[in-house]
Amino acid sequence: HELYLRPESVRVDLRLGYRVKVKRNTWNLQLTAQNLFDTQPVEKTLASTGALTVVNVSQIPRTYVLSTSLKF
Repeated sequence: HELYLRPESVRVDLRLGYRVKVKRNTWNLQLTAQNLFDTQPVEKTLASTGALTVVNVSQIPRTYVLSTSLKF
């Protein structure tokens, strides 16, 4: 009997943000990196004959999103 179960795969995301005020305006800048280490577990399904029938990639590839906003 295992006390703790660990996941078969781990996805790491990173989010950085910066806010600056210029006079009465506020600028927000945010950078998001999804699947930072680009681990994409591949799930293979074999038929009873041993032939490969289905290949699944269960996570997105590494993705970057940069966003900005201005409040005035």
